[in-house]
Amino acid sequence: ATITDAEGDTYCQSNMATKEEDAEVAQKSPKRQRINGPTLGEQLEIVQVLKNSLETKSLTALGRHKKTGDKAIILLSKHPFDEKEIGKELSLKSEKTFENSRFAKYLVQSLSRVTCEVISPATEKDIRKYSPQEQYLIRETSEIYCNVTKPIIDAIPESDLEWVYNIFDGKKEQENVLLQKKGGDGYVCLVDYKWQDTSQKKGLHLLGIPIERKTLRSIRDLRGEHLNMLKKMREDILLEIEKRFSIPSSQVLAYFHYYPTFWHLHIHFEHVSGPAGGRVIGRAVPLDDVIENLTADGNYYTKATITCMVSSVKHADIIKKAKETNAVQI
Repeated sequence: ATITDAEGDTYCQSNMATKEEDAEVAQKSPKRQRINGPTLGEQLEIVQVLKNSLETKSLTALGRHKKTGDKAIILLSKHPFDEKEIGKELSLKSEKTFENSRFAKYLVQSLSRVTCEVISPATEKDIRKYSPQEQYLIRETSEIYCNVTKPIIDAIPESDLEWVYNIFDGKKEQENVLLQKKGGDGYVCLVDYKWQDTSQKKGLHLLGIPIERKTLRSIRDLRGEHLNMLKKMREDILLEIEKRFSIPSSQVLAYFHYYPTFWHLHIHFEHVSGPAGGRVIGRAVPLDDVIENLTADGNYYTKATITCMVSSVKHADIIKKAKETNAVQI
């Protein structure tokens, strides 16, 4: 995986631990290696800004490769402040922008780093996903799922999940894998790319992904027979988080998304005090609740009505088909 900062320096992540680093930090933080090459500005041009979030201090743009003409999605996000560098931040050149009684504001040229993620060549699906869009809540009954949602999921090409299979097969992102269990109830647990600075505990974001191809797309596919797998994943991953990052299970929120970002079952593990972007009503379904529901009724998710959030662009196919069948009114 490559990361490029605001200064144009590009890095790759290597093993989670090295002898030269402090043992505790080495166990928890990826090491970066510089990659020599042209800057992103020399490779890409901006075509259109798609989103500029004041809340998350992030920006998404549609770009184009200058040489090939390929479209690209460019995602810029600022790193959290480094507490050890606060003194240096205050020593930088600043401009007073506001003053009233005891209150003042200054514009400071910050040392904070920026991560740039590039998706290229970007497909039309990628562009729709990251474009501005309206959000709607729908009540998905089992009938709507079977007649509207499932046929669309079944039509998703396997190539869309190639990156997941690359992790399973040991081809990609192995430097981020923390746990791997093989066999019938096998799974992989790895650091999610959104957790940019693993020294920041409250930024904790891991993914637990069952090594089961095609049949487990979402919580809708879970049955009582999967309880042992879910309980084992919860137990193993929470224990690993406490051992590796010194975060107790009482401070970890484990949940699914429905609808998920990608249609292969996966569990998010985040710090309860971390960013709450994905933990909203209509998206997050707690792992504990799923286990309890399946314990009471092994076929719960074949019958349940689920409140879920859909996006006008990202889920356009589902919304269109739901309208045609009078399943929803939007």
